[in-house]
Amino acid sequence: RGGRTTKIHLATDANGLPIDFKITGGDVHDSQVAKQLIDTVDEATYLIADKGYAAGQIRIYAQNKDMIPIIPMRSNSKRSNKEFDKYLYQLRHLVENAF
Repeated sequence: RGGRTTKIHLATDANGLPIDFKITGGDVHDSQVAKQLIDTVDEATYLIADKGYAAGQIRIYAQNKDMIPIIPMRSNSKRSNKEFDKYLYQLRHLVENAF
């Protein structure tokens, strides 16, 4: 689907090189393609993503793949985020740079 609301969901490696991407309509939530992108990654220690991927099911899925999710909690969340590392979260710019 093309158009102004098209979303590109991208997975990169630690060097910012693209691994895989998915294109969806603007009405598709980020969490609907997260599992597909996680499955394309062979091996990773961390999953760094923005708040669009903050759903508990995505965190659990990443942990089942032996990844530590570095995803900030939404501002209205009542859960704690002990594994969140601010320094590692800054590395998400590698995805933005890939574009």
